[in-house]
Amino acid sequence: KLLVIDYQQQGDQLAYRYLANGSQDDLYEPWSSSKIQAFSGAIAKVRATNLELGAHATIGNSNVADLITSINSYAPFGSADGNSNAIASYFINVAGREYLSNLFADSWLKLNDSRIMFKGAYATEIFTPSKTRWQSTDSDTVVSDIAYFTVNSDDPAYLGYRCDGCGLTGNKAMTTLAQAEWLKRLASHTREPLTQQPFLQAEDIDVLFNGTGHTDKTAKVGGMMQGISQMITQSLAQVLAANDSRPAKQVLDELTQGQWRVWQKIGWGPSETRSTTEVVMLAHVYLPFIQGGREFTLAAQNSVPGASEEHLAATGLQMQANFTHAFKQLLKSQ
Repeated sequence: KLLVIDYQQQGDQLAYRYLANGSQDDLYEPWSSSKIQAFSGAIAKVRATNLELGAHATIGNSNVADLITSINSYAPFGSADGNSNAIASYFINVAGREYLSNLFADSWLKLNDSRIMFKGAYATEIFTPSKTRWQSTDSDTVVSDIAYFTVNSDDPAYLGYRCDGCGLTGNKAMTTLAQAEWLKRLASHTREPLTQQPFLQAEDIDVLFNGTGHTDKTAKVGGMMQGISQMITQSLAQVLAANDSRPAKQVLDELTQGQWRVWQKIGWGPSETRSTTEVVMLAHVYLPFIQGGREFTLAAQNSVPGASEEHLAATGLQMQANFTHAFKQLLKSQ
């Protein structure tokens, strides 16, 4: 499954091409790639409580930019402990599952697909901040107590993984169109006022994408820039410089004057329910100086038969081959 939303600046407007392989409405489990939806939904919910309070904040002793970076890197970062699943489950429980699910439908994306839902979690463990108080890092006077469900099932909208209406895709069922459209609207937030996520502000997306305001002294950037996969970068370098054997970063740095960006969130896992091993990718790619500047958002899902961690490498290789094939078509000389 692969969907790409290609961007082009036409005068003072952005134009889009939606490119897919016919699987854009196929339901799948997004695994950890949906943590992007959990975070942006939670920050929007906080903004709805206090318009001045967003991702430039601390929650007790924890910095929000550190937390979203740790979600992406699966490693300790600044004030965050690296427990990606527990931190992401906290953000789901701040937003609430009904609120998150409605963002795919009438509250924002207006997708006419009632099968899409965000009713689960990532683990039973939930990150517990030292205080429920969110404190703005921009102003001492901006502060709010933000309630959250301390147990997933305390949320009235929570559904078990194999609930009656869930099917084999579980309680967080999504499509490539649903995930890519969400991220596309975040990436184009300042350029497309009409499709902005309600309540979210540009600085919140900057924290999500780049970890701006993080406290880790050893890192230049955070957020989705700390995504752990190299599949997209490897495929881009292979397509843009097929005969160049240097590392992908070197190739892309040279082609874009060091300004290329891949904001990404990967998800993966063996599914006993579906007897498959799966990888999901959600990403936004920016390639200045290439063909006048290229930019696109993608969502992809690959699976191989058999539920085993041993199959993850094969699934990843299959996904990377699909990326290479797709990028050859997408980035062929205009």
